[in-house]
Amino acid sequence: SNSDIFKINDKSVLLAEFKKMMMSVHLNIDNPHFMVLQNQIQKLANMKESEYLHLLEECCGIKM
Repeated sequence: SNSDIFKINDKSVLLAEFKKMMMSVHLNIDNPHFMVLQNQIQKLANMKESEYLHLLEECCGIKM
């Protein structure tokens, strides 16, 4: 499907190749926190310190 095709430097690539390219620069697009969507910004701004720390730990893949 077209949702599995990405344009990179005017070249069409499939999702698997796109993921491989992102992983080559240490970006894990499978992480649910890879990108912050506009509607999540207000939620992040209003988080308690403990909630923010938990989110940060989850993003980094660590648990303190």
